[in-house]
Amino acid sequence: MFDASLEFEKNCLVLERKEITFYFIKEDIVKIIENAATFKQKVLLTFIYVTGIRLSEVINMKIEDVDGHRLQVRVNGGKGNKDRLIIIPQKMLELLRIYYLKEKPKIYLFNSKTKGVQYAHRSYN
Repeated sequence: MFDASLEFEKNCLVLERKEITFYFIKEDIVKIIENAATFKQKVLLTFIYVTGIRLSEVINMKIEDVDGHRLQVRVNGGKGNKDRLIIIPQKMLELLRIYYLKEKPKIYLFNSKTKGVQYAHRSYN
């Protein structure tokens, strides 16, 4: 597990551990997304990368939290139990719409195999 922080430096995602710092360049992240096992996981990883949202926040996100007209998503009860709005690019919204039509999620934006049930943290490993 990583102990410390997650930061963005220029075009690199930086994961810091006590003794080692890992740098992921944009191409590495694209490879990770492209090699995801399912379309749902590709959309989820893209969503996390584009928005910077936490995995726990994505799992709790409901369909109604996406506001396509304003190009934003609402994060309810995020870190520190705070609510916030995150702006999403038009292309991300288009990808979410394709995902919605294909997967037909119920209640949560990213369901488990059972519609209406949250995706488990384990499913992303």
